[in-house]
Amino acid sequence: MANSDKNIVITPNTGQSGFPNVIFTGSGNVPITVKQLDDADGTLIFEGSNGQLFAVNNNINSGSLFAVNDQAGVPILDIRADGTIRLAGTVRMPTSAIPNGSITRDKLAPDAQRIINVTRHVNARREAWSDASSATYWTFPVERKSPTSILYVDVKLSMRTNYSDCLVHECQYGDGGRWVQGPQPYDAGFSANSRPYATTMWIDNINENYTGTIPMRLRWRTFNNQGGNKPAQIWNPNSGDDARYNQEISQVVVWEIQP
Repeated sequence: MANSDKNIVITPNTGQSGFPNVIFTGSGNVPITVKQLDDADGTLIFEGSNGQLFAVNNNINSGSLFAVNDQAGVPILDIRADGTIRLAGTVRMPTSAIPNGSITRDKLAPDAQRIINVTRHVNARREAWSDASSATYWTFPVERKSPTSILYVDVKLSMRTNYSDCLVHECQYGDGGRWVQGPQPYDAGFSANSRPYATTMWIDNINENYTGTIPMRLRWRTFNNQGGNKPAQIWNPNSGDDARYNQEISQVVVWEIQP
């Protein structure tokens, strides 16, 4: 920790598969890396020693405009283009800043709801996906506190692919529960080359009448239900797959909402 540690390293990666990046290091020798992703939205991600800190992009019409992650890389603040603000955890405000009775449920929104539980899981298991038309790739426990609540599932997948087939993403809660499809299939293909890509899937309105800790399953299937058209080769790729620095991870956040 000294003034000699101060540095700014710019790596344009022109003509290379790696992302353009800038590494900022101060006298505390705690680097922060800014990466420009190869997507259509001009996404900038800020990374520290514990992973992604936050991200911004140039798409103001859809999806996430600004997101802040916790130490596990799970979004705790997500500001969406439709005006929705997603929060994980407890929101605290000093009582002196809130006039008595000024904030009530009916004043928040006509359909204001409460987040009563949040379940988070991270998966760093590398897996080669098969040539089947569908496959269940992740099973994890989810605690549901209320039989009348609704579950919303936010999934971030990290994949490596030279395929460009479509992905339909589905979720099942409880043994024998119905498979719920995400509102929009990922229908543009992930990549036409071997670069790593990540995407976020949002599945809502899961309201099976279970309480307690129940298994939840995630599966993919091809958009045309044909075998051999898998959406990716590798789930959670690592340094053995290409010139990346570490093991990629996928994350899921399950929000339990009480209407």
